[in-house]
Amino acid sequence: MSRDDDELSPSEEEIAEAEALARALDRGAAGGPVPEDALGAGHLLRYAKDHGALDPARQQAILDEVLRDARVPAPKRGARWSLLGALALASAAAIVMVTTRRNEPAVAVRLPPPPRALLEAELDATRSREGLSALHGEMTQYRARMYAALEERYRR
Repeated sequence: MSRDDDELSPSEEEIAEAEALARALDRGAAGGPVPEDALGAGHLLRYAKDHGALDPARQQAILDEVLRDARVPAPKRGARWSLLGALALASAAAIVMVTTRRNEPAVAVRLPPPPRALLEAELDATRSREGLSALHGEMTQYRARMYAALEERYRR
């Protein structure tokens, strides 16, 4: 064996790197250190060849492997406690609603209609800034009447 033959044959380290690179390109996990530049070049070459498409046999192999390795979720325990908790919560909500409900009939509040002076003050305020002070005065009076009507209806 000549010196040139020794240089051409790969070393054990190079063989291990090549195997790890092949595993990384095949499934995305090498199981060891892989040269990032070689991995990137391998991905580019593979994508240039077929634009990243997998053949149907390879798709099925990956699916079979994933399904084989997938774990079945453990059955949920305590469904009875969850049901009892939901029933207890619903019962508590019903009790709160019954005990805090007033015996008054639900009647809508009759708010006072806005006076004509307020509407005219609003129109004046849209035309000029001088109308803003008149609008403020009219709005203050109207709010007082409206709040008095609300207080009368909802007083406890």
